[in-house]
Amino acid sequence: MKLIVGLGNPGSKFENTRHNVGFIVVDSFVEFLSNKFGDSVVWRVEHQGLVCKSSSVIFFKPITYMNLSGNAVCSLKNFYKISNSDILIVYDDLYLAEGKYRFSINRNSGGHNGVKNIIEKLGGKDFLTLRVGIGPREKATVISDYVLENMSEETMDNIGSLYQTIFEAMEFFIDGANISELQNKYNR
Repeated sequence: MKLIVGLGNPGSKFENTRHNVGFIVVDSFVEFLSNKFGDSVVWRVEHQGLVCKSSSVIFFKPITYMNLSGNAVCSLKNFYKISNSDILIVYDDLYLAEGKYRFSINRNSGGHNGVKNIIEKLGGKDFLTLRVGIGPREKATVISDYVLENMSEETMDNIGSLYQTIFEAMEFFIDGANISELQNKYNR
């Protein structure tokens, strides 16, 4: 069983902010798979988050707010007995240019408090991450203001332009791909 987690903040106030890129990518991927296989999508509340399950993968969006995502992820992981190596965390990366993405494993949080909390609660960083670029910001802009600002149509389009490749890589992960092979094939 694989676990794919999208990080973000709950509520309509945060819906289209840069910090919700993890939620946005996971929602779009679930919709893509639903259309591909003709399945209906059902999200339900479980383990402090929204869960959508199939026979081979669980999609999860913690509703604990970004910086406290670790407890929810750890609770779900333990309940379903999922190893860290079968987890993919999708989140925004301020230091990666908009329109870029990167799959990584054993990576530090890079200053991302949600990922930092997950590393702390899982007891390590031996899980796969998908960082989706939202940078660069203007130097004078406060980081919290920047990540919590609604994205422009252009930014949404730039992120959407990554979907075909990202979704292919995520399917590769679900199918049990070797992480090094996934990184070599899809990182750019």
